[in-house]
Amino acid sequence: MSAPAATPTSDRFPAGAPTAGDDPAKAAHEARCVVEVVGGAVQGGVVDKVRRPLDDELAQLLFAGSTGRIT
Repeated sequence: MSAPAATPTSDRFPAGAPTAGDDPAKAAHEARCVVEVVGGAVQGGVVDKVRRPLDDELAQLLFAGSTGRIT
């Protein structure tokens, strides 16, 4: 099974966009907030297991935190 082809960041959150008022940037922010809260609630190894299979672009986007700072 091969990894899915990379898609532009704006195409990554169409399912969440309706709850964000059809705004992909807001949907991305909300996804980052969820990842940040979950990361604070579970042990670090769990978050690493989630991040590992993600492509670099998506991992950077999701794990940038609520401030959007990419490290």
